[in-house]
Amino acid sequence: MNETTKTVIRAAAVLIVFALSLAGVTIDTEAVVTGISGAVAFVTLCYSIWKNFNFTRSAQQGQLVTNKLKNEQRALKLKEGE
Repeated sequence: MNETTKTVIRAAAVLIVFALSLAGVTIDTEAVVTGISGAVAFVTLCYSIWKNFNFTRSAQQGQLVTNKLKNEQRALKLKEGE
């Protein structure tokens, strides 16, 4: 995690702890930071899996087109190198 993300998470944790303290709930700031960090990591994992794997039929068909174009480009480069 970069420093900006860590800073935003810590600031959010402080705000959450403050809001909970106004409601009379006592909670450790580090526990909130850990919870938020875990949630951010989980969302990031889910997003990266969704973006990098072809779950839908359209994505699978698009990958076939991409593979074909890349193979054609490789073949042209090999031909030019001869």
